[in-house]
Amino acid sequence: MSRIGPRMAEGYIYLTISNQGASAARDVAISFHPPLPDYQKTDDGQDGVVAPVLRRRYAEPVTIIGIGESLNNLYWYQRGASNEPAEPVPAKFSVGVKYQDDRGRSYEDSFPLDVATIAHETQSFPGGQEWSKITARATNAIPWELWNR
Repeated sequence: MSRIGPRMAEGYIYLTISNQGASAARDVAISFHPPLPDYQKTDDGQDGVVAPVLRRRYAEPVTIIGIGESLNNLYWYQRGASNEPAEPVPAKFSVGVKYQDDRGRSYEDSFPLDVATIAHETQSFPGGQEWSKITARATNAIPWELWNR
């Protein structure tokens, strides 16, 4: 396990936990510091799709994450044109990881993350405006597809 962190797609930031090691990661315990806030609905009454989903997914250790396998979850998204997050999750946090390899050796690490660092990422879209419209439509569909799986 060597890749943990956010990745950005136009206003959305995803938490990716990926096993880039040489063996499967077993009994993978994920923790968040500070702990994720406890809410089910956003301030505007929508179902929460960040902390509630992350708490459910990582409530128990993940049995196994295979070599090259990634676990992706929406972590941050903006409300409309503002830079404000749509859900009350911490902008600065650490993800703790504990797991065992195929030989039973235990590993533990913590990864400090800051939304501001990834939010200032710039991107180039070859092909002009039409490409950016296609990308925007695809990006807007991602949370819906993740939620409906």
